[in-house]
Amino acid sequence: MSKRKLENPIKIVIDESEKGGIYALGVLEITERQEQMLNRRFTALREKIKSRLIERKPNIVYDPEFINIELPELHGEALAQSTGYYRNRKNANKNYWMEHFEWYEEALKIIHRVNPKIYFIHMNDHRIGMDSVIKRRNEGIEITCKMLKEKHDVPDYILDNYRSLLRNQYIYLLPRAMVTMDKILRSRNKEAILICDNKDECKGFATLSLWDVLKERGLHANLSIPDFLSSIDEPSIQAIDLITYVTIQVTHMNSVSSESKNPGDHFKRMWYWQVYKKYIEGLDVSSNSSSRSLGVLTSDELAICTEMAVELSFKSAKIPKATLENIIDLGRHNFRLG
Repeated sequence: MSKRKLENPIKIVIDESEKGGIYALGVLEITERQEQMLNRRFTALREKIKSRLIERKPNIVYDPEFINIELPELHGEALAQSTGYYRNRKNANKNYWMEHFEWYEEALKIIHRVNPKIYFIHMNDHRIGMDSVIKRRNEGIEITCKMLKEKHDVPDYILDNYRSLLRNQYIYLLPRAMVTMDKILRSRNKEAILICDNKDECKGFATLSLWDVLKERGLHANLSIPDFLSSIDEPSIQAIDLITYVTIQVTHMNSVSSESKNPGDHFKRMWYWQVYKKYIEGLDVSSNSSSRSLGVLTSDELAICTEMAVELSFKSAKIPKATLENIIDLGRHNFRLG
């Protein structure tokens, strides 16, 4: 779908996150009216936070990171870990960071009231049976690399790039997210504008040749070519970042036992769980049984996603097109995740 003016556009916003072997994409679906409400309420909250940060630490106005922004960004990790201009080491009140969780919860409350749809697509290396899947995938990578070297004389630096790409979980997650959203939009006969964060970690969205692969397969007719915007200027990106950060903490807690006796860690675990149940779970279409059939891909669709990941990695590694055509069937066979 080309970039053109849509009537009553839906916006799809993507954010990625990783924690301890769990890789995730959070997807926010928001209408124009919902976004207007989100912008107004987020602006009021950010203005309050800015005033409070200046009150709490007057010399923050000389912080280069702070003076170059109009309003503070609502960022999950920065609020939860008190990083950047949220950190205040010299504050006499050692519990100043509690205020950040209050702001975080207020932001989640706003998102909950706006009521967008949320999809959480993740891959969990801790899942039962994943060790064997990862082992098979790594063996497949090496088999393909050996063939590329022996039969096609592909240079080592390209093979190293190829290995790195195929071990990057996001190369599997992104096709899953796009196929899932395209399927959902087609079921409603709707089109959507796609928004991604332009921060360095997200530039892979632009460089993975994803849209060429999707177009070849006829799978992105309902999604626009993505716009890469700054999260500081785009409240919808901030919203999905806040949601994804909490959700991946909860997903990680459910997958890996923690033995930390630090009271701060215990507080955070309890806080993540409580706000997830209170503000996020009801928005998550992928956890809602009435909508789950749309958000879950069939085995054939998952196979297509894996094949797309292989194609993306070959193209991004700059393996010649003739070579790609010769070995793509082998790649598909070696990297099916099942």
